[in-house]
Amino acid sequence: MPKKKSVPAPPAAIAATRAKQLLAGGEPRYALVRENEEVLQLITLFYKAVLRFKDLYGRYTTEHHLTFEDLDDFIEANLRGIKDIAHKLFRTSTRSESDQILQICFDMYFGSMFHILLKAKENLRLQENYNLESIEPALTERLSTHARNSVSGSVMELFQYLKEDYLQGKKELEIEILKTRFIFERLVDLFQDIVHIYAKNPDIIRKLYFEESLFREVYPDGGLERFFAYVYPKNGALEAYVVLGFDFIRSGHEVEALKVFKRGYELTKRDGAACKKWDSLFKTYKQKAFTVYPTGTPQAQKISDLTASIETRLCSAP
Repeated sequence: MPKKKSVPAPPAAIAATRAKQLLAGGEPRYALVRENEEVLQLITLFYKAVLRFKDLYGRYTTEHHLTFEDLDDFIEANLRGIKDIAHKLFRTSTRSESDQILQICFDMYFGSMFHILLKAKENLRLQENYNLESIEPALTERLSTHARNSVSGSVMELFQYLKEDYLQGKKELEIEILKTRFIFERLVDLFQDIVHIYAKNPDIIRKLYFEESLFREVYPDGGLERFFAYVYPKNGALEAYVVLGFDFIRSGHEVEALKVFKRGYELTKRDGAACKKWDSLFKTYKQKAFTVYPTGTPQAQKISDLTASIETRLCSAP
């Protein structure tokens, strides 16, 4: 009989298995913790790179100032880490097919942009170290005054050839910087379509919550809440705050839990339709919190007591 082909487990089943491994501890837990750290690094590095490129591009267009050192540091300090982590995480993704396509595209487009900037960096080095336009008048005068005609002709012929190449490199540099801006802007849109895959990972959401100052710079018109709207497209930051609240309860951080629940509760005051969402989300994640530990265990009782205390304090809040 022919052997049956093995059917790969669906992404949801893989995620559930990995969650159990995380709770169980051991080597799988270490691998998941390490992956979470890489995801956090990818997200923060990407948004820091967005901010830095805006600064570099602004100076390049308004002050006509961009140095080889600036671009080299940007590539090595901001971009190389993103490229390496995206290669590792996105090329071996076990997400849904549609999400895999987005991840592969991001990895490919980012790599293309990276190599465009490597070319731009070398063009900048030539501009800085071999500025043939600036030395042409002095060189022409000296050759016409001091050099033999035969030498002068050869030197000037080669100089004109290299100057044309230099000027071509100058034009290419402008195009490379414009290409980078075009690609970067679309990579931001693409990345925003990808981050929803981390919605069910409270460890990542929790760490991103503490990067609020970064997201305030990236999104001046919405900050952290705008970023969370991409992670939770259906319910926005409201769901993020409920997720965070119960994650803080799970780890025994009552003060932080109350703080994020209040932030979520404040959103319901701004939007009447959010009230129903709040009630539904709170009940859903409350049930999930109780399923982590068996009924009657000290951990389950602790979660129950903290949740009851917070619910009372939320209801009494002005």
